[in-house]
Amino acid sequence: MGLVEKFTEWFGEKNQKIIDLNLKNERKLLSKELNELESERNKIREYINRLDLLIDVEEKFVSETEKGGN
Repeated sequence: MGLVEKFTEWFGEKNQKIIDLNLKNERKLLSKELNELESERNKIREYINRLDLLIDVEEKFVSETEKGGN
């Protein structure tokens, strides 16, 4: 095996290691981003549930007020 072939093989292995490390880092970043987005989604769901509850309370109040007023 000549020097060029050895260098090409060595360079290919090093390049693959760098690619693998970059992919691993990107996966970690994507996983972190996913967790943050899921947390934000859960907060939004909680806010929506609170708003729904407030709307229900308001609708009951308005309904009872209308019944009492008639």
